[in-house]
Amino acid sequence: MKALYFAYGLNLEEHSMVDLYPTARFYKFAVLRGFKLIFSNNGSGDGFCSLVPGSFNDSLEGVLYTLNHWDLEDPFEGCSMSIMDIMCDNGEFVTAHVYYTRNKDFVSPNEDYLMRIHKKYQDYGFNVKALENALDVSNYREVS
Repeated sequence: MKALYFAYGLNLEEHSMVDLYPTARFYKFAVLRGFKLIFSNNGSGDGFCSLVPGSFNDSLEGVLYTLNHWDLEDPFEGCSMSIMDIMCDNGEFVTAHVYYTRNKDFVSPNEDYLMRIHKKYQDYGFNVKALENALDVSNYREVS
């Protein structure tokens, strides 16, 4: 049975996603409405991409992957998974698995992580302002 996975962090890199989930295949570009990007962690270490509810006008851009349902892992410590309605690039709505941290403290990412995410935002034509806003909130000062 196939499942959909909404990636918005490091798993925007297809090779990273396939390393974690060998059956994962790129499906479509997509948007999660009513949420915004943050950098947080699961209680320790550097920040990584997560999400928080936002306003009606907020949205989080990402990529949908198909994968075998049994390949999905339980969230690691301090994180959760929900099935959410995601809008595909063609306007169609689908339900997909979305992982995020339960910790809503803002924590800056390390530079390598940040640069990899920034590159994928540029490659895919995503709104880099959402990434910059998440960095501002976590008190990270510059994106080079």
